[in-house]
Amino acid sequence: MEENQRQETTMLERSEKQARVVEEAKKRQEEDEKRHREELKRAVEREASLREQLESTWDLAGPIDPSPFRMVWTLAFSEQIDNGPIPSHFRELEIGLFDGF
Repeated sequence: MEENQRQETTMLERSEKQARVVEEAKKRQEEDEKRHREELKRAVEREASLREQLESTWDLAGPIDPSPFRMVWTLAFSEQIDNGPIPSHFRELEIGLFDGF
């Protein structure tokens, strides 16, 4: 009989503990969702602020003529190096074999 009561008490304690854990998890989730909503609100406000700054900058600068970029075609870097002249004070490095003594 005592064994049954002990098991019931243990089960009741586990059940209460599980209920507390679930309640804490729900509370954390609600806090996380609230924090997420606040961060989204701040992001929207920041975006609006940046848009206002951009529009005011455009208003101050006046109309801008977006002229096309000038493309400059050159040789690839390796080709520039290979085809470039070597200065006369540069010398080719010679390395002798090391025989271990």
